[in-house]
Amino acid sequence: MSKTRSDFPWHRRVAKRGSRKFSHENKFLRDLFAGVTPAQDIEPHHRLAPGVWLDFEPDKGAVVSVTAGDDGQGLRIRATDLADSHWFSLSYPVSRGNLKTARYLGFVLENTSQGLAAFRPCLRYHLTDGFKDYFARDMIVLSGTAQTDLTFVAVDQALLAQARSTEVLFFFEGRAFDVTLNSIENLHI
Repeated sequence: MSKTRSDFPWHRRVAKRGSRKFSHENKFLRDLFAGVTPAQDIEPHHRLAPGVWLDFEPDKGAVVSVTAGDDGQGLRIRATDLADSHWFSLSYPVSRGNLKTARYLGFVLENTSQGLAAFRPCLRYHLTDGFKDYFARDMIVLSGTAQTDLTFVAVDQALLAQARSTEVLFFFEGRAFDVTLNSIENLHI
């Protein structure tokens, strides 16, 4: 059974306090989802907005398009065939400075899908010699209806001190999916 915001009675209190630190990122994502530029047969490392990317392995035959959701809001991602690409991700920057006092980076996600789909949030630390990924414990599983999910990723303060920058990635599972991301709210926990 999918959950709605009313199923999370503490949501308003946590979101009001927790999203304040990420108000810039949250506004940026709201603005992005309010005005998606449609694109068919996108190439890997497709730029949706400054610092926001859809990415998958190049030269692997993936067929992906992006549009606004059915109601004109949200980001609809249709991967009709990821072919031989071993991964597919949506990424956006998150302030390293705002993570300095966080134990967790939380996410309140409002999504819909056509059929089954799944993705897992990740916090990536960009280091001088590469990167390190920390994944959310929970995978977000969509079953064809609108739903609200809450998940989080632990923030490693020692790794954060070494990081040049940080970003959030949502790694999608499967060979094909049709997902509309209606809202992503970052929380400082």
